[in-house]
Amino acid sequence: MKTRAKSCGEPVTRQTLAAAGALRGRRRAQAAFTLLEVMIAAAIFFMGMFALLGVLSNGLHAAAILQKNSPTASMAVAEYTLHDQLEEGSTNGDFTYAGENIYPDYRWELNTRELMTNGLFQVDVIVYHESKVFSSMQILLFRPDSKRKF
Repeated sequence: MKTRAKSCGEPVTRQTLAAAGALRGRRRAQAAFTLLEVMIAAAIFFMGMFALLGVLSNGLHAAAILQKNSPTASMAVAEYTLHDQLEEGSTNGDFTYAGENIYPDYRWELNTRELMTNGLFQVDVIVYHESKVFSSMQILLFRPDSKRKF
């Protein structure tokens, strides 16, 4: 059975129809994604999503820490670091600022010792809530103008 194509004068046969169908099938096969490509794309997507969720989780954790209304060891050491000269020994106190005790159940203790003869001091800071250790911190301060024991 021979039919004529309307646009060009060539006859259309079963072989030309089959060849056209095979060509169309190849085009479809080339246009589709393989299972491997889809799996790799999904893996990359989920790795990105998990990284984003990790960053979001860390941000929420940091925000929760900032909302806590309690003193930290860095608050206790802040005023102590303003001095140009340090001496070995212990100091303690509470969180009284401008005559008002802001955190009534908390107290701090600073232990200072000279590590080297060049003015390097180690300061251990401990904040107590009632009688339990609430937070602690250890810092090194360089104060070359301090009095030396050696």
